[in-house]
Amino acid sequence: MKIKKEDGSEVLLLELVKNPDILKSVSSEISKKEISGCCLVGFAAETNFLEEHAIGKLKNKNLNYIVGNYVGKTQKGFGEVETSVVIYSPLGKVAEIGPLSKEAISERIVEFFKMDLTKTVVRPS
Repeated sequence: MKIKKEDGSEVLLLELVKNPDILKSVSSEISKKEISGCCLVGFAAETNFLEEHAIGKLKNKNLNYIVGNYVGKTQKGFGEVETSVVIYSPLGKVAEIGPLSKEAISERIVEFFKMDLTKTVVRPS
């Protein structure tokens, strides 16, 4: 990040540099090196179109699952005392959790993956 301030100007120019997509890089390496037994899970915080955006990220990053939640005041999501999440796989919506406290949500997410990952993990193609 760089902030430019020109003398005599009331305007500040803020330039941002895009961060690398670490999860997509990890997914690519797993596929390239044909590493088996991995389960990649992403998280998507969205202001709208949760399912569409979450599934898009899941497919783009070649994930096994993505946990999505809303960021905003109209849905129970980021910034609220209680929250709700939806877990998606390449097959679509597989679980909805909440509304619950964030601590309870995190416990339920872990429980979901403990139960679901006892099944064979298959990487999406």
